[in-house]
Amino acid sequence: MLITTVIMLSIWATAADDLLSPNINITEQLGKIQIMETRMESMEKEIERLKAEKAECRCQKDTGVYKHDIMTSQGRVNAAEDNVEELNSTEKERVKIAFSASLLSSHNIRYIGPYAEDTMIVYGKIFTNIGNAYNTTTGIFTAPVKGVYFFNLVLFTHDALSAGVKLLKNDDHVVGVTDNPPTGDKEDTASNSVSLLLEEGDQISVKLMEHRRIYTDGFKRNTFSGHLLFTM
Repeated sequence: MLITTVIMLSIWATAADDLLSPNINITEQLGKIQIMETRMESMEKEIERLKAEKAECRCQKDTGVYKHDIMTSQGRVNAAEDNVEELNSTEKERVKIAFSASLLSSHNIRYIGPYAEDTMIVYGKIFTNIGNAYNTTTGIFTAPVKGVYFFNLVLFTHDALSAGVKLLKNDDHVVGVTDNPPTGDKEDTASNSVSLLLEEGDQISVKLMEHRRIYTDGFKRNTFSGHLLFTM
């Protein structure tokens, strides 16, 4: 704006000198002034345009810096989240869960059942219970972490009645083991196994089927076992 003012003052000064000249051509001088005014307007517009371009360039530069900073920060956040996830995964992999138990009995013969309805069985003789996920009071296994677990049931019978037990997940039947009264040697053994994907807190239990009974003694031939294969 200062440059424009100086130029205009110079033009007006020149015009004033010309007006005082005895040989002045007023029409010609007015035309020159109009031409100069038009040029000045063009120059002013060009100056404003250059200022706008400069401001826009600065803004784009700042925006680029901000974008770079944001991308850098986001990269750090992603890296931190990956580290946390890796630590959680490593911690889960360290979880060790395994149990194995049999029915409680002395060397004397013991019968369990028959009952009019399915009845919970508690395997009270603990061989191992790493992680304490199997409750020896209730007979229920509770998954401490989400993962794939393996379970095995062994059923032994030495009775004139049919025997049968079933494995349940959250009270829903999964697999069963049954046997009719043995003949010949009077002793039969049956088993079943299953691998299950369990959520944290899912429960596994075993029930004696209705109107059946099982036999146990000091040889501990009725067992319930399970262990964690891997976490998810």
